[in-house]
Amino acid sequence: MANKKEDITKDKDVKKILNEIDNQINNKKEEMLKEFTEKMDEQIEIAVQKKVEQIEKKIVKAKNGKIFRRDIFIIILFVVALYLAYCLYEIGYFNKNLENNDNNSISQNDIINADVKEEILPASYYIEKYSYLVDNVQIPNFIQIFQNGITKDTITNNLKLQIAYKNLDETDKEDNGTVISIASEKILTSYQNICGDDEIIEFTNFEYENLKFLYFNDTFIAGKENADNTLTAPTSTTNYQLVNAYKQDNILTFDVKFEGQETIYKYSFKEVAGIYYFDKIVK
Repeated sequence: MANKKEDITKDKDVKKILNEIDNQINNKKEEMLKEFTEKMDEQIEIAVQKKVEQIEKKIVKAKNGKIFRRDIFIIILFVVALYLAYCLYEIGYFNKNLENNDNNSISQNDIINADVKEEILPASYYIEKYSYLVDNVQIPNFIQIFQNGITKDTITNNLKLQIAYKNLDETDKEDNGTVISIASEKILTSYQNICGDDEIIEFTNFEYENLKFLYFNDTFIAGKENADNTLTAPTSTTNYQLVNAYKQDNILTFDVKFEGQETIYKYSFKEVAGIYYFDKIVK
């Protein structure tokens, strides 16, 4: 009986040892498998990275090659274009084009000039329609003032005031029977209507015929001197005749002859935006 118990105990010990060995083997297998898996993952990652780098190098190399070929192609085209331009220059191609352009310009100028010639109107037309321009600048004793000629830029301030007064509308004047008063802005506007919007006037005392205007508080004031409180007739008038009229570019000119004189005075008016403004008077 004792021997049987010893055999049973030995069997148990052997099984226990075998179980422990199995456990150790299994644990070792798992460790080896895990280590193997980790090493394989690392190797695969390295291999993939190397492959990616190889592919990137190939792409960069191919791209550089395309750029290089493109640049070579552009240079070749540029050289060919220069060569063709030189050939055209040698055969006088550009000179021919310049001559054609000149001929076209001449033809266009001829057409324009022809149109301008067609628009020239007879003197009678300008005299009938625009003779008032000459009358606008006719003031008493004016012929003595401009005997040597006059321009818009050389008109004296006193003459500006006289021209402005002559061309006032009656509604611009306030007349109470004994005194005439005119606002200064009316005088300025009247003169600008004759000589241009950019013109200026210095507001000072002035005379027109028998009226003596005093300037005070932005107003021109003159008293009537004749007994019946009516304006005195002009003290000096000169008759004139328009003997010719013509327009060149934007300048309308009248040839004016005064009574008792042989001299012809040329009155010029410049057209600006469809309106004629006084420019000058010359002999």
